[in-house]
Amino acid sequence: MSIKHASLTGALLTCLFTSTAWSSDSQGPLHIEKSINDTAPATISIVLHKDEYITGKFKTTHDKSSLSLWKDGKKVKLLSMNGLERFSFVSHEQGKYTFTVTASDDDKFTLTIAKPESAYQTTQIQIASQAKPSSPLVKTALQTYQNTQSTLSFWQTLSRQGTPLIEPIDDNQSLVTFLWKGAQRNVRILGAPSSDHDPLYRLGNSDIWFRSYVLPNDTRLSYQMAPDVPELPKQHPEHRVSILSTAQKDPLNPHIMEIYDSNKPSDQFSQLSTLSLPQAKQSSWLTEQSAAKGQLTHTTFYSELLDNTRKITIYQPAGLDELTRNNAQITFPLAIFFDGQAYQHKIPTPLILDNLINAKQIPPTLAVFIDNPSRETRSSELPCNPIFAKALAKELLPWITQQTKYSFVPETTLLSGSSYGGLASACTAFAYPDNFGLVLSQSGSFWWAPVDEPPEWLTRQIEHLPTKPIRFYINAGVFETGRGTIDILESNRHLHNLLQTKGYTATYEEYSGGHDYYQWRNNLAKGLISLLGKKPSD
Repeated sequence: MSIKHASLTGALLTCLFTSTAWSSDSQGPLHIEKSINDTAPATISIVLHKDEYITGKFKTTHDKSSLSLWKDGKKVKLLSMNGLERFSFVSHEQGKYTFTVTASDDDKFTLTIAKPESAYQTTQIQIASQAKPSSPLVKTALQTYQNTQSTLSFWQTLSRQGTPLIEPIDDNQSLVTFLWKGAQRNVRILGAPSSDHDPLYRLGNSDIWFRSYVLPNDTRLSYQMAPDVPELPKQHPEHRVSILSTAQKDPLNPHIMEIYDSNKPSDQFSQLSTLSLPQAKQSSWLTEQSAAKGQLTHTTFYSELLDNTRKITIYQPAGLDELTRNNAQITFPLAIFFDGQAYQHKIPTPLILDNLINAKQIPPTLAVFIDNPSRETRSSELPCNPIFAKALAKELLPWITQQTKYSFVPETTLLSGSSYGGLASACTAFAYPDNFGLVLSQSGSFWWAPVDEPPEWLTRQIEHLPTKPIRFYINAGVFETGRGTIDILESNRHLHNLLQTKGYTATYEEYSGGHDYYQWRNNLAKGLISLLGKKPSD
């Protein structure tokens, strides 16, 4: 293994690795490259001062390695799993911290630890401005605290009933109050009902932090609480993402969703808390209903056009070979999902497909899950990249046929994704309608436009294009508002209205939620049935 310390001038010093202890007083970042196997985890130690903000990147050859942070023999935080690249944390104590890399197979990894800086500006401690509580229970807690200087009974009540605090207003709405105990500087919410990292308010000088929202009673959302978020200058490149260094599940909410994989152990930083108000409907397709399970094949795909390699997972439904035994010319629907890891783990798409196929809600359907080679390539490939679209149509589709031995027709070939993935689905279908005839977009980023062009680029293109043989299912959350000139909700509404005007078949749905896999997993089956299910005329 080699270690590289980058000085402030950018020069690199390389030395052989035996063991390392890197100090926050070092001149520059620490960069490590090493091979690893399942019998010999790698450890790297660093020495940090209290309250330092650390960022880094972790990259592996395979997706079976993990990176965790330890101190004094205790795991502090799971930093990465499935080859996730970027991580951050705050050193709440001074001393030695140890990174541990574990692998289930032989693997290679690179680890870069950035030069730290103080997590908190010493010139100003930001405590959210005082707000009068609207929650009756929080109002009572304030009165009790003013009289007794104690919040014990308040927290005892919440430990029994859980958080967030839900107080009905009427048949249609509830007052939902998010709460945190004991932060020193600030607390923020990561996730819906706001996409703006809303701060909580401190109740007097007590250990109660709170923020209330009036929400529809069919709200479904996931969120994390982030106490003592690093206070970086607004112009700092880490200003908005620094919330990830402390974001964690709500400790008094027993309802969680794993960020990585529900079948792998994690910690409070790798879990989302979830909220479903009384009228929120849980999809029946998310629970196992059949013993017949499709087969997953993990492989890689190289694109000459893009000059990169990515991980691909192919789903083949149970019983497919039997169906083709007597009819070799039969064709099957094909569903292609962007952000492949998320659409296997955050959304249990293989399970949903098993259930829908076995219930005869959709015909036997093959699926392909496409991973992103990196975060950077995701941002460059998915937003209406013509080379990426051409690679899907001219390279990936023939490769899928070669791998599966099945052929596909555009009328039942579906592209699906969320956010940029929804945008990529629509852009690619419009560029190659002779290959892709179905678009399933969840919270698609239709606000997007190339640099120096006005928002909603794709919608403007569609307005001037002839109508093409494409059918759509589109959804968006009513909380996806307020960011940018045109937000996600408004741009999805605009696109749907235009599609209807131009004569497209387009199903559009809105839900009481935000930009959230917890909602997308609940709604995916609706889109698949809408586009692949049998029609009354069938």
